[in-house]
Amino acid sequence: MKTRSVFLIMLFVSFALIKPSFCGDDKAKKAYRIPENSIQGLIDGLNSENKGVMIGSIINAGKYQVSEAVESLIKILQSDQTFDVKTAAVYSLYQIHNEETLTALKKVCLKNNCPFLKQTAEFFLNYYLISNPDVNVKVKEDYLAND
Repeated sequence: MKTRSVFLIMLFVSFALIKPSFCGDDKAKKAYRIPENSIQGLIDGLNSENKGVMIGSIINAGKYQVSEAVESLIKILQSDQTFDVKTAAVYSLYQIHNEETLTALKKVCLKNNCPFLKQTAEFFLNYYLISNPDVNVKVKEDYLAND
């Protein structure tokens, strides 16, 4: 009996600690905005040769919804970077949630050669469109012309 009650207490405590990690706290995320003087450093990190710096910058661009980084993220998707860097860029574009990022995700779904990257972009785009049925994403013919 003692073992079961200790197990249940540990289970509840672990759920209480794990839930914010998976679900995230939208209030905390929206309350903090990256300082304007740091945005250029983040964009420089996106263009870095160091893969770790690049992935860290990609993740932070999505986490703080830096719309100024969208162009650099799209360039990463067009480059010859590895799958993990491009996947991080797709997730970051999904997190930013503006018209340009959603169009870029749809373009990846339609035009990319990597089936895994296509599937990842399609998953995020479909999730967003199901959550927001009033949004319509159209791809212009000349958008991201460097395919």
